[in-house]
Amino acid sequence: MKRFHLLPDYFDMYKKQSVKIEYWKLHGSCNFIPALMETGKSVNIILDGKLDCPLEPYPLESLEDGFQNLHPEYFPAMAIYTEGKPTFIGSGQIEALQNWWQREVLTAKRILIIGAKPNPDDTHIWNYIASTKGRLYYTGNSEQWNEWKKQYRRKKNDIFLANTFKEGIQGICNCLIEEK
Repeated sequence: MKRFHLLPDYFDMYKKQSVKIEYWKLHGSCNFIPALMETGKSVNIILDGKLDCPLEPYPLESLEDGFQNLHPEYFPAMAIYTEGKPTFIGSGQIEALQNWWQREVLTAKRILIIGAKPNPDDTHIWNYIASTKGRLYYTGNSEQWNEWKKQYRRKKNDIFLANTFKEGIQGICNCLIEEK
């Protein structure tokens, strides 16, 4: 991204910038670090054990070195999807990100999905993908995709690109540069 002078935008931080690429990390990320009190931002500990605080994206290129220098109270806001599991770190910001993503998906003309296994139980993601009027382009396991598409988007004109990123790179690039 540096080579192309693109800014990684995780939280719609650069609203007025045209040189950005948006990342949708809907379950958090290893580089989402709580911005705790020393930065002058507030932390709310909610009764059910959640730490609701602002999150800062830590630069990916220095992530490993950065964790060695951070205080022990700095831990990433991320989770592997487990049905019914709440978001414990930065829950307010992660939930806002999910809500923002849901609105975008419902109004998008094209949605490119790479490597994500269709999981109807992950409702805050897959219900919205199933409901969008936009065309889906999928790179990943064809059997899982076909099973999901048959059940949730049978009559839609979605496109399976390839089983792997390597096999699908040309189709992915074509999707990204296709006329809007």
